[in-house]
Amino acid sequence: MIARLTTWLLWTEGSTRPAALLRIALPLLLWDKWARDFLLYKQDTPVDLAIALSFFVATTLLLVGLWTPVAAVWNALTMLTVFFYLGVVRGVEPYTHHHTWLLVVYSVLLALTPCGRSFSVDRWRALTLAEGRGGACPPERGPLWGQRLIALQTTVVYVGATAAKLNLPFLSGVRLQHIFVDRYGSADPVELPGFAVLCCVLAVSTVVIEGALAVGLWIPRFRGPVAVLGLLFHGALFMALPVGPFSATMAALYLAYFDPDAVHRAIDRLLGWTDARQEIDVAA
Repeated sequence: MIARLTTWLLWTEGSTRPAALLRIALPLLLWDKWARDFLLYKQDTPVDLAIALSFFVATTLLLVGLWTPVAAVWNALTMLTVFFYLGVVRGVEPYTHHHTWLLVVYSVLLALTPCGRSFSVDRWRALTLAEGRGGACPPERGPLWGQRLIALQTTVVYVGATAAKLNLPFLSGVRLQHIFVDRYGSADPVELPGFAVLCCVLAVSTVVIEGALAVGLWIPRFRGPVAVLGLLFHGALFMALPVGPFSATMAALYLAYFDPDAVHRAIDRLLGWTDARQEIDVAA
């Protein structure tokens, strides 16, 4: 069992398209989260200006997939600087929020993947070079251990979220009542009939759903329905609460759970390619 787990985690290879999609999603999420903070005219010191420039250059290179290994590491270092220097050293709370930390970890783990081998300028350059030399098309394949770590990190989020809610104030619905009053109500007590019961049901349902996501995304038979449940769950959170890009981040991270070769074939099918398995089968 240990040998199989080690092989699955460290030595398995597969299509790089899911990692590439994760690479494309990350800069968009980072821009939504921080681009307004890093506009150049808002920077007051040379250090702030350097961080802002680093942010925009690294994320742009990562988005288009140019010099991707360097861009991914550059982006990860920039995100670590944002979290630890701006957040911890300077004490700016939004940069130390757990949603921010998830994006930082996402950035670091993505740098461990071959995410530039698909849907990138690097891929285009590799194809052009191969055509010029009359060689074979470089396969879109690479080690999957970085993608496995992204999936494990996503599970840690759900396990932590579930564990943090296993207490009477949350399960009784009191915590949700406070959130509802803070966001939608006033200082007066809510007199809606059944409001307390509704909050209790929603609280218990939240714990059950997050627990199901922590386990079900690893089970191939249930992965599809559980992923749909997760998308609906995070969509509801996005509409109801100011969670920012957190919901979209979790939706993007679901890609790390799915079989990369199956994702590869699904994309080929969407594009109408009849020989969807050809490249994968040849590489394998």
